[in-house]
Amino acid sequence: MILPPLELVKISWNSLSLEPWVELTESTRKVQADVGRGDAYLKAEEKLLDVIRSRNFGVLPALLQKRVAVRALTQLWLDDPDVLKRLMSPKLLEIIVDAQQPRLGRVPLLNMIQLYFNEFDNLDRISGENDSALREAFESMLVHQIEKVKIPDEELVADDLVSIVQQQGNWILKIDGPAQLVKFSIKNDITLEEALYKFGLKGFDSGRYADVCRAHYYIETLHEIDEQEWSPIFDELLHHDVSKAPYGSQGKRVGHAALEVLIDRATEASEAWQDFMLSLAGDPRVSSRVKSYREWWAPLGEQRVEKVRGWFSKQDLRLFLQALEQYGEATDNTELKRMFPARKTFLEGLFRLKLIKSTRLMLGSKAEYSVRNILKNELKVNYIKLDGQLSDKAIIYLDCGDFHLIEGSHSFKLWVYLAPPSRKYVGYEVTSLSHFDLTNMVPASYKKDYPSLEYTAVVHSPSAWQNKVFNFLAENGISLDVESLLSREDYRRYVARFGLPVVMPAKRYVARSSREASSDDGADQKENHLNVGRSNSVLSPLAIQILLYLHRRPDSKARDISRHLGLPLKAINHVLHSDLQGYCIQASNFNWINSGEGERVLKNSGVMGDEK
Repeated sequence: MILPPLELVKISWNSLSLEPWVELTESTRKVQADVGRGDAYLKAEEKLLDVIRSRNFGVLPALLQKRVAVRALTQLWLDDPDVLKRLMSPKLLEIIVDAQQPRLGRVPLLNMIQLYFNEFDNLDRISGENDSALREAFESMLVHQIEKVKIPDEELVADDLVSIVQQQGNWILKIDGPAQLVKFSIKNDITLEEALYKFGLKGFDSGRYADVCRAHYYIETLHEIDEQEWSPIFDELLHHDVSKAPYGSQGKRVGHAALEVLIDRATEASEAWQDFMLSLAGDPRVSSRVKSYREWWAPLGEQRVEKVRGWFSKQDLRLFLQALEQYGEATDNTELKRMFPARKTFLEGLFRLKLIKSTRLMLGSKAEYSVRNILKNELKVNYIKLDGQLSDKAIIYLDCGDFHLIEGSHSFKLWVYLAPPSRKYVGYEVTSLSHFDLTNMVPASYKKDYPSLEYTAVVHSPSAWQNKVFNFLAENGISLDVESLLSREDYRRYVARFGLPVVMPAKRYVARSSREASSDDGADQKENHLNVGRSNSVLSPLAIQILLYLHRRPDSKARDISRHLGLPLKAINHVLHSDLQGYCIQASNFNWINSGEGERVLKNSGVMGDEK
């Protein structure tokens, strides 16, 4: 029989004719889903659900003696998040394993493997804080159960999940399994998807394990991205489920690894990179008790944190200058606008000369509004709030090593100190300050701690304020590159009018008050003026402080000195290895002690005699 060509056969179906097919399709799907779910299975499932409703968990050990009940429970774990949350714990896993001797059935085991790759580290968050070791317990249970499965060599299948876990379980199930899988894909020049397929995980590419793999893949990508631009990888890493994914076996997260890569790569992080760090981890210039600091910055180590704090100091300075300029424009303050370029050149010059070690930004409510208006987005950097009459002010504290500045936006003097103001007013734990604090309490505290050290408060007069700062510092033995802190025109005018300042010999050395250093030392150490020289050079105030600490606590680590003085570890190490070479000695255990020369310096200076 000759049939017409297929394209000539036209069959049209009305909607009523199709309805039975739809019902049949749905019925088939339901039958397929219920395969293996006979009466015994359904009864076991109902009993498990009744346990949840009645909270009668005492019946579980007896109920889970039946293999059908274990099969029903493991399927419920996969299908119902509420059941997973209510009926999952390390103890319950132990009960199941003990009840199903000699080993679990194949279907429950496959369900558990699937659940493990679906949830992975999320397992630790399913049943609350008391079950924080659930993932580890799950991993151990799977390894032991799969070891009991006997699979003949001829039946091993490349993509069979039980076979793969039996062969690769020593690494693929571990918390750093995703990291190892990513390294495998990169080493063998294959895509992550191909690696997942190779190890039988293609069907779990939407599960948590695969998500963690992708997060690790992003970390590897960070080694190659442009240092000046915002990378699309940053958008992925800012998702909490990505940044908080486990990384390695030391308790670190993917977010920690991302921060470490960026910090270690950059000498000076771009604004784009800094914005990512702030968005992910918050500002590190906060009290060490703050949750964001403990969670994100503390695990990175002090050296990295100090490096980032230095970068954000530039951000503080930029925001301060923007607020200053914005206020002048908004209020049409002619005098302020005229003086702005000189103040900007002075402050940016300090930064270019690498004199600024750290900063603290302070904003009144109106100044904060101006800054937010400039940024057009959330103000992420940490700052001190200014109260009362300072509501329209922006103020910045600058630690310049040998001297310290507190500079305000307008109608506020430039305060110059020769030693650090009390951390009670400029420390990272400070959240708010008043005009009285800055203009009365800070100088009063300074004079109490350093009774013989001078300070000055300079009014921003149009023609002479820089000269007053330069002369004050020069009289106290501090030399500045004046030309770098003035515009070309202002420099010529300055030299013609004042000449260059004559820097006096450095004579003053400060041993900071023990109240500033550490509460564990009850001695009320006074300020001391020393005059110690070696090879036409003198020891810095910080070097004297370190020698005094080692006199009191010989055989101490650099980190102990850093914590005691409240100063960066990097600065302490620099002084120990450079300025104090010959004055103190590092032992084989890396601890430090004063040499005879160091003790002689302290004795001759009178510091030891002044101790009470």
